[in-house]
Amino acid sequence: MSQEKKEEKSLFDQPVKVLLQNIASSILLTLNDLTRGETYDSIDSILQVFLKENRILYLGMFLAVLAIFIFLFFG
Repeated sequence: MSQEKKEEKSLFDQPVKVLLQNIASSILLTLNDLTRGETYDSIDSILQVFLKENRILYLGMFLAVLAIFIFLFFG
């Protein structure tokens, strides 16, 4: 039962360090998959790269923080 609770941990229950690690690994893994040299036949195959393993969530968080940073310091 403790494993089920561990897996059910929501995004907001994670420490900041874990969130930052997940954001960094999502960015690196996405870039790695996109630059691997595979030819993508359709848009669905490209979307699968972004939708794999909750990457889109962490990439969205990164883009939101980046947009706020740019707005505050350069806007």
